[in-house]
Amino acid sequence: MISHFDHAFMFAPHDAATTVAWLQAAGFLANLEDGVQHAGGQLNVFALLTGSYLEFMTIADEAEFQRSSSPVEQLYRQALRPFGVVAFTNDADEVFAKLEPQCAGLAPVARSAPADAPETPFWAILKIPEPTVPGVQVSVLQYLFPIPKASVRCSPNSIYAFGGFWFCSEDNEQARDSWLRLLEQLAPEVQVKGNICNVGPQQLRWISPAEHEALLGRVWAPPPSSIGAICALRLLCESKATIEQWLRKAGVEYALLDATTLVVHAFGDIIFVIEEVGSGAEFAAYVNRYRKVTKL
Repeated sequence: MISHFDHAFMFAPHDAATTVAWLQAAGFLANLEDGVQHAGGQLNVFALLTGSYLEFMTIADEAEFQRSSSPVEQLYRQALRPFGVVAFTNDADEVFAKLEPQCAGLAPVARSAPADAPETPFWAILKIPEPTVPGVQVSVLQYLFPIPKASVRCSPNSIYAFGGFWFCSEDNEQARDSWLRLLEQLAPEVQVKGNICNVGPQQLRWISPAEHEALLGRVWAPPPSSIGAICALRLLCESKATIEQWLRKAGVEYALLDATTLVVHAFGDIIFVIEEVGSGAEFAAYVNRYRKVTKL
């Protein structure tokens, strides 16, 4: 019912044009023309990847944001860390029917559209409340427009996919078990080893504050709320050497985690763990194995 995690979202500290310029300098596929207007004065821009993307929330209308944004958005605009992940489904209503008997506070599927084209719904969204999945705001997304097969979209820096996310928590075992109960019902390919859960080529990992400092090079700053436990976004690349070249050219801070993995401190508390593994073609094949393709 869900095949993979489609994207993660977070606020950027800059406006849309500056954020796109930063992404382009670091070798990502990003264009201001691809930005989407959302309610609350937002203009969100994207780093486009194979069957997935990263969404950076920026503010185009400050007065409108202050007037109509949610408390969570206000909070995480200041915190500058990922606070939402979105899973792809072919049928959001089916996921709702599966979870409703066991998930207290589950609201029905909502249909929405961009703020600048409100007449026709673009998305069907099911928000899964805590404590069903702790540590982050989770939504299940169905696109309501025709979608083709996923094609390989490899950035100039060789990053080709959103590969999952890491959590930092004092109580990793309980958080992991809550996620597993959900994923084992909804996801087709789940494998667990200790505090690592693989969903196809994507990975969820839980680490302690001590491991955060040792692995990611920073002291873990406790989140401003319970949905701020993501400490790093995992990105998949085809060539570690290529991404290093782009990062050095852009003046972006990074460190080696191991022979195939980089840790990149982007901005605020946004950290990328970039791993050389597989290829964009392999990731696209996984996505297409479960995606219901509709004609354009």
